[in-house]
Amino acid sequence: MTITDGMDVARVRQVGAQLRATEQRLDEVCRTGRAGLATLDEAWQGPDLASFGDRWSAAERVVHAAADRVRAYADELERQADAQDSASDSPGGRGPGGPAGPGGRDGGAGGADDAGAGGSTKEKDNPNFDPDAEDAVDTEIEGPLFRDGVAPTDVEQGSLNDCWFIASLQAVAATHPEVLEQGVVDNGDGTYDVTLYVDGEPVVYRVDAVVPADDGDPVFADNASASERELWPLLYEKAMAQHMGGDWRDLDYDTAERALEAITGQDVDTENTSSGIFDWNAPPDSDEIREVLDTGGQVLLSSHDDVGGRPLYEDDTIATNHLYWVSGVTDSGDLELTNPWSPGDDPIVLTYEEFQDNFGHISTSRP
Repeated sequence: MTITDGMDVARVRQVGAQLRATEQRLDEVCRTGRAGLATLDEAWQGPDLASFGDRWSAAERVVHAAADRVRAYADELERQADAQDSASDSPGGRGPGGPAGPGGRDGGAGGADDAGAGGSTKEKDNPNFDPDAEDAVDTEIEGPLFRDGVAPTDVEQGSLNDCWFIASLQAVAATHPEVLEQGVVDNGDGTYDVTLYVDGEPVVYRVDAVVPADDGDPVFADNASASERELWPLLYEKAMAQHMGGDWRDLDYDTAERALEAITGQDVDTENTSSGIFDWNAPPDSDEIREVLDTGGQVLLSSHDDVGGRPLYEDDTIATNHLYWVSGVTDSGDLELTNPWSPGDDPIVLTYEEFQDNFGHISTSRP
């Protein structure tokens, strides 16, 4: 059953607006805390201040993650209400009791166009969204588990709002492919064992290759070409759906931290992209990012939830509420970013300052 069953659209929109206001209050908690710490620097010296600052920074990340989730739920309510209005207004469309299909936009912590604290947003369409996804039927997908090993171009994001997971899969495939190769085993009976992690401990999920498909093509995680299909990406996504609660929609909206910890079992550090308070918890610089990649680690970036006058958002170079992974660092310190919608495209190259201006958080993990 979807949210639109028996929907009172006006009340649903009211709840969405309340959630949006809650998200803004949580963001204000983060801003107030940072301002308060700046004041403390003038009134308190010594190691206890440093310890307090470290604890606050950890708490701030939790509060910000909560704000992201609240915003995601507000976005979902808005999408469902919009879908209900469209269905009711469209001749021959679904009536008030009809089910709503998957959303057509993706956005790490959010997804649909929204009007938050920063005003209306502009968002780039997910090119892999399947408009017929709601009519997909469970289909057994055939193909080898792997084809010439594991590579980030083996997997593209589909119609789920799980860029946080797909970007993480691609990043691990690029920097530490053996983790993925060793993490899925063919049982020889049409089932596969996929290993994910909880608090660093392995958990094995048994899955098959039956996934929603439109005319034989998976509508969620898939390969760029059906003629070169390999199963490991869709098996990992199906296992992650079990890991997150057992429903495909449990994959809608989460964080790179959650994905990387589940895939690799390693700890993940997530920092604001600002310079940090008194240089505490400052984001890694270009040399540190290069070192993470060179040692088989992963670096993922979370974009902002509003355009905010940023030219790279206005010209659709960067999408709002989206996850990107860092595929390289140039000799001059520029960052090369890959969009999980199109991992085979040339990377987006940004200076370090452009990275700080255009992204809110950076997550790093290393073996």
